[in-house]
Amino acid sequence: MSRWLSLFWVGLFVVACGGKSHSDDATATGASAGTGGGNPQGGAGGSAGTGGGPTACPPLEPAAGSACTGNACCNYSLDACSSRQTCCNGATWVVSDSTSGAAYDCSSFSLDNLPQDGTSCACMAMLNCVYGDCTSGVTLLTCDGAVWSVKAQSCPQPTACGPSLTCNFGEVCTALEQRGGPVYACNSDPCLQQNRGTSCDCASALCGANELCSLNESTIYCSCPTC
Repeated sequence: MSRWLSLFWVGLFVVACGGKSHSDDATATGASAGTGGGNPQGGAGGSAGTGGGPTACPPLEPAAGSACTGNACCNYSLDACSSRQTCCNGATWVVSDSTSGAAYDCSSFSLDNLPQDGTSCACMAMLNCVYGDCTSGVTLLTCDGAVWSVKAQSCPQPTACGPSLTCNFGEVCTALEQRGGPVYACNSDPCLQQNRGTSCDCASALCGANELCSLNESTIYCSCPTC
């Protein structure tokens, strides 16, 4: 009887130890798989977090206040003729309130950087610009709202000013409106000196302090409604 009890207790001990050993192996294997699987993912996340440099310009305009690094400034088209600038201030994107569009005038160009003849000027205003002088010839740059025209030629012919005057290249026709009719004169063209087309923006100084400036074709008119 005692012999059978001894064998019973030995068998019970072996079964119990075998079960515990199997459980430990399973736990160890599971921990190893978890550690092995976690390291590559953790490493990749660390590389992305620490290795990222300044933010490049995203393909689409980022939202104002969204996160960024560096100080990149990016332009994003609003339509065919205007765009808006968005800049990173080191932490977040700041969207400009102003837009750039068709703000070109004759002063935007010079003989050294004229656009090519026949290229598009669809986003420009109607321009008629002259570059150079009569000693070496002049270059005429015009935009008709569609394409550029760039033509080199000799000095333009004098232009008629009023019923009897003609103005030479570099001069603009002015008309002082009076009760008896306008008085015409040829004056040095301040707009041409600034490489700009003739307009009251640059030629209003040809009128008096109380006179209003207006442009009709190529003539500057000065009028005084209260005189």
